[in-house]
Amino acid sequence: MQTDYSMAEIMPIVAELSAKYTRRQSSSIPFELARQLTEAVLYCIRENDSVADNSAVQDRRSQAQPSPPQQTEHAIPAALMAYRSGRQRVLDKVIRSQALYEELLANFRSFGNIAYRDTVEQGLLAFFQYYDVEFAPQDTIITMDYPVLGNLQNLQGIDAIYEYLNSLRLEQAFLKPFPEDYVRDTLIQHHRDCDVLLLNPCSLVLRNVLGCMIAGRSVASGRFTEEEYRMVELFLVPFSVSLPDCCSLPGHDLHSLTLKLERLLLPLMQTYYPDEPLLFDYLKLDLPDFAAELITSARYGNLSRFF
Repeated sequence: MQTDYSMAEIMPIVAELSAKYTRRQSSSIPFELARQLTEAVLYCIRENDSVADNSAVQDRRSQAQPSPPQQTEHAIPAALMAYRSGRQRVLDKVIRSQALYEELLANFRSFGNIAYRDTVEQGLLAFFQYYDVEFAPQDTIITMDYPVLGNLQNLQGIDAIYEYLNSLRLEQAFLKPFPEDYVRDTLIQHHRDCDVLLLNPCSLVLRNVLGCMIAGRSVASGRFTEEEYRMVELFLVPFSVSLPDCCSLPGHDLHSLTLKLERLLLPLMQTYYPDEPLLFDYLKLDLPDFAAELITSARYGNLSRFF
């Protein structure tokens, strides 16, 4: 994302930041540090710009470039105003993220998955210990090994961590009603080495729950019966090809199957999670992949990988 400011407007801010970094002991810094501080300034300016609508941008530009009679000796450059505002927004987001983290830790369950536990209990803690708002707000610091459902690859620094924490909180909210034994059994059914794999318990439980709804059985761990597998296959007939012993329509329609899964999921959200309005949209992120994998597994008689 490009800012509205030239490097000529930004470099005085970088210069002041480098002076703070060296405690005004030196007027020169290594190239890598200069690049880091430039990225820090741009990150804060983008943080400010990300919440500004077009009218706010126009207002800012009109203040930044006043007519000569209105300009004063002590006018604050617009880029500096944007940087300061953005840095404050970064600080505010750090505070909100810390509150989210404390909320997450209060009732966190890892279900035995090592990457899940270590990311939350150690990785995120390290982030808050070492995150540098002033000189490196763009650094995410940790690798976020545990895979959430959303794609955060385009985010950096506290923006990435804040969205990551929101994803983790929603996943824990979804898993909260399920007994520990059921979730553990579901993970083990997926893979006996589930404790050491990079997997997402929320996704696996969601898929198991939807499978139970399709098969008309209560939500419980354990393999489906042959009749229940047959019901899943019949459910998939309109969307897939070459299912065992089924007459299916030519081709397959992943979009329609994804919408069908969404329609199954929505009443569940409305009934059991009325206080989590964002949860439905979050869980929907997993459904396109589930639809594709479900059709492939059914086609090759491998539905037991899910249920």
